[in-house]
Amino acid sequence: HLFGCDAGILALTDWKTPDIYEFFSGKKSCSFTFADMYDSLFPELKLQTNGKFGGGAASPASMKKRAALLSHIKLKTNAPALFDLGIWKTDANGIAAGKVKLPDFTGSMLLSAVTADSTRTGSGKSELTIKDRTGVTVSLPAAAAPGDEFESVFTLFNFDLPAGEGTFSLELPESWKALSKKDFTFSLAKGGQAVCRIKLLVPEKTGNHAIRYIYTFKSGKETVKKTGTATLAVRHKIPEGMESSFSLLPRGGNLVVSGKNDKWYPDPFSVTVTISDSPLSLLSDALDFLRSYPYGCLEQTAAGAFPMLSANALYACGLISKEHMQTANRTVMQASYRILSMLRYDGSFSMWPGAGNEFRSGTLFASHFLFEAEEKTSLSIPITARNLICRHLYNIADDASLARGERAYAAYILALADSSRFLKPARNLLADGKQDLASLFASAALIRGGFAAEGAYHMKQTLEKEVWREKDMPYSCADDNVRAGMVLYLLSRADAKAPGSLKLLDRLQQTLRKDGLGWGTTQANAWAVLGISSWAEANQLALDREAKNKTIGIIHLSSGKKIPVLTGKSVELQLEKDGENRIINNDSPGLFITMRTRGIMRKGVEKANGITVKREYLNKEGKVITKAAHGELVTVRLTTWTETFVPDAVIVDLLPGGLEIEDGSLATREKVSPGMDPDSPTVKFKENRHDRFLLFCDLEGKQVYTYKARAVIRGKYANCAIAAEKMYDPDTAALSLPEGFFEVK
Repeated sequence: HLFGCDAGILALTDWKTPDIYEFFSGKKSCSFTFADMYDSLFPELKLQTNGKFGGGAASPASMKKRAALLSHIKLKTNAPALFDLGIWKTDANGIAAGKVKLPDFTGSMLLSAVTADSTRTGSGKSELTIKDRTGVTVSLPAAAAPGDEFESVFTLFNFDLPAGEGTFSLELPESWKALSKKDFTFSLAKGGQAVCRIKLLVPEKTGNHAIRYIYTFKSGKETVKKTGTATLAVRHKIPEGMESSFSLLPRGGNLVVSGKNDKWYPDPFSVTVTISDSPLSLLSDALDFLRSYPYGCLEQTAAGAFPMLSANALYACGLISKEHMQTANRTVMQASYRILSMLRYDGSFSMWPGAGNEFRSGTLFASHFLFEAEEKTSLSIPITARNLICRHLYNIADDASLARGERAYAAYILALADSSRFLKPARNLLADGKQDLASLFASAALIRGGFAAEGAYHMKQTLEKEVWREKDMPYSCADDNVRAGMVLYLLSRADAKAPGSLKLLDRLQQTLRKDGLGWGTTQANAWAVLGISSWAEANQLALDREAKNKTIGIIHLSSGKKIPVLTGKSVELQLEKDGENRIINNDSPGLFITMRTRGIMRKGVEKANGITVKREYLNKEGKVITKAAHGELVTVRLTTWTETFVPDAVIVDLLPGGLEIEDGSLATREKVSPGMDPDSPTVKFKENRHDRFLLFCDLEGKQVYTYKARAVIRGKYANCAIAAEKMYDPDTAALSLPEGFFEVK
């Protein structure tokens, strides 16, 4: 098997070709995982500051120690320039010969081959220089904001031709402006190079912009022309926002809506309207939120895929496309494999791949998803993993020292997994006669596990108490909407006609947010979608789409086009920016209309709700700076303040265009410290993206985190927003919109 890889990337990481004989015959670390139960038998006894022996909450020192241990977590990186050149067959002399089409590549490529037959194995390598007769390299920012000014650099090469004359020109997209000349002429000797620097002004229009260049080199009678495009992402210095409004249009009513709004920038900007005669149209914002949520921890992976278990019902009501419905199984399978990659040795799950500690509420939620997915799709959980998970769930369900909600939820999941071990803990939870949310889960476990009469008796008593209003149940990150969706989902599986169902539906309708976030968090949105769609399925509201063709309304667009609204089918369309559009309800008891406006507000609004956040750039002396020399290493200092403990926070720091996050693992880069500070937060995960830095952590009081960035592209760049939020409570959030510019000289 033959592979090629960019040798420059391998040099950056000090990569060495593996020794295949060492791999198979060398020393190996022990593959066993060792564990003990001494912590459970003999808890660690310490003399506390109050003079008493015992356990208790973790001390600040231990929390900082944990943060230091987690700082080794590997960051996601872009895939290397690796090329699979196929499988080759050797002759009797061990020689393989043939032709291969090389990729469009300039530079040194390392060719690596691995070979094997029934008795022998081997490997080899060779370096190959690939070059055209002329070439171009381009240097642009990773991303820029409207109004930024920067210096683009194009380096032109004459690799192999005799000396001659060259020309270079740039073709800019519409609305771009060059602040210096963009046409050049020059002479180049063989092996020579020329550098063209062009100052550009970034336009208001966002998106990916293609900058086209033309390099022509004439040597004697021969002329070589090379053209290409360089792509630059333009995004605003503040994040995109959304507003959402919901209305019910009665029979005979009409509503005028417009796609124009002066408080938003013209680009990016869109107004989308969804019209349906089904209450399931309430789910459109929630589904949008789950599809676009940018992080990938355990809970968010499960939450994003959980609604796809109801894909048929969502499609029948027009809330997802046929393509989404047909690929739902694949979406569920991909999420399941990622979740299983976070499985720990004891059957619990960590919050991120490779993280060490159990994420208890995430373990319950992810286990629930896996066993539901196994029941409804082609997923088959490996038997070893299944046994580990079930054993851990039983340990939770049978542990009287844990919260009742967690124990009951674990018992329900065990029943879902067809494990008989659910019965003892479920009955124990019901034995004390309490009528709380834990009792509802325990009774649902009995119904699911084949003890329907016993479970129904307890469930009826419990529902009379409206137990879904309990706080911190069944786990700490569950809010009222999570509980409403969970209970509606359970009732749809156990007793679809239960009187509490309509109360829960009304509750979810009343609490739908107006900012386009659905019910606000991944958990709440996932459970609301599951609960409402399962209720609709159980009550046969999601009927065959093809049978629903009665016209009940009409949409008059400003362009003159008319679009019918049919029974049981959602209509979703993007309004034109000019003119008025009229929606008429001819023959429906009520049309549910959701309007979503998405874009960038002209006047950004700073937020400091429970969290305050600030960013500063420092030089090597620790002084705050607003400019840096080209190539200089800059320290980025993030400071947060909270009045109370804020678990599971995420900080998103958008970088100005001229800075690039420093990767200390590269051989050519300065080794940098992991950013720990005496007041640093408890870091759970961190991620470098091409134009932003993400930090997942717990916050309390004043805390400081630093990371490194390098000034790489000369120019003047707008200072960008920095945001922080509690992932399971979007109202606990901060948005800082610094003024001014950062300059790379």
